[in-house]
Formats: sequence, C-alpha cells, structure tokens
Amino acid sequence: MSKEKKKILQYKNKNIRSLQCIVSDLLTRAMVYKHVGVKYREQIYGKNEYGKPFLVKGGLQFNISHSHEYLILALSKKGEIGVDIEKVKPVKKTLLDYFLQPREYHSITSLSNPKNQLDLTFSYWTLKESFVKALGKGLTLPLKSFSIDLDKLFIIKDSYTYYFKLYNFLSSYKIAVCSTEKEFPNKINYITPSELNFLLYKLIS
Repeated sequence: MSKEKKKILQYKNKNIRSLQCIVSDLLTRAMVYKHVGVKYREQIYGKNEYGKPFLVKGGLQFNISHSHEYLILALSKKGEIGVDIEKVKPVKKTLLDYFLQPREYHSITSLSNPKNQLDLTFSYWTLKESFVKALGKGLTLPLKSFSIDLDKLFIIKDSYTYYFKLYNFLSSYKIAVCSTEKEFPNKINYITPSELNFLLYKLIS
C-alpha cells in the first residue's frame, strides 16, 4: 500500500471515529432526557478512575459500543451496565488466544460447522467485553482472565452478581449486555436518524 493511500485511510478512519464520538454523545444526551427528564444544559458527566463515563445526577447508568455503521447505547436505572456489539466475521487464531480460556476454545473447535464456530466465538467475545465494561475497569481485567458459562450467563464478583443477555442483530451482528440488574428487554430498540433528530430538538428546546 502506498504512503498516499495510507494517509487517506488514516484520515478517513480519524473522521469516522470523530463522527462516532459526536453521535455517541448526542444519542446519550437524548436518551438521558427521554428516560429521566434531565435537559441538555443540566446534564453533567464525569469519569471514573479507569475512564468510564457516568451521569453525575439523574440515577441512570449507561454504556456505548459501536461496530462499523452501528452504534448501541445500553441504559440502566438500577445497576451497573456494559454493552458490546461486534460484526460477525472470520478472525485469526491469535485473536482467539487473546481472549479465550482453554475450555472456551475447546467448545468452539469441537463444533463441526464453521458458521456455528463463528457464532460461538462472537458470543464469548461480546459477553466478555460487556462484563469488563460493566465493571468499568477498562483493560485492567484481561478477557482471558475469566470464563463465561453459557448455560448460566451470570458471574459473581466482589459480592455483586452480573447477568448477561445475548442478541442477534441483522443476522451479521452479535450484541451482549451485562448488568447487575437481572431483567433485560426482549429486543433491541432501533432508532433512525430522523427519530434521533426529533429527540435532540426536544432536548434543546
């Protein structure tokens, strides 16, 4: 790849990340207003020692994840929450070694159907990412340092129980939500750009 093409791709990726940050912020503020009624100018955010953002006043926990053109926001009024969305696609073995424990790796490789292997791989990946994000400790907790039991879908840590919910989105995306709140919605609510614009208008008016 030429240097010029690399620069173009770097510039494009930088712009995409900047746009994702802007949309993430706007979506969060719109949903905070919708669910707890806190207006734009009254919303104050902070970050914990690991960089996880939180709403200072309002009693609402939130977390955001994005993959390609999709962004997801998870909200909770009763407990900590983390969310992860990933596009299901082939991955290198080195990535599996990065986040899977031996038992998890064996459960994947023991499947004969490559499609099922891929689906299970991204189930583990998103579940683990959502747990780390719910804890709010960033990458200080390696994904390979703990295991996920798909038959139980909960983890007890520091006297708290963290529950999980998996979603399939548009057949090619996997979403996992982790929370100390046990109840989860049955489906993902999809918001179009026009609906977001309407919410933002109400937010600032």
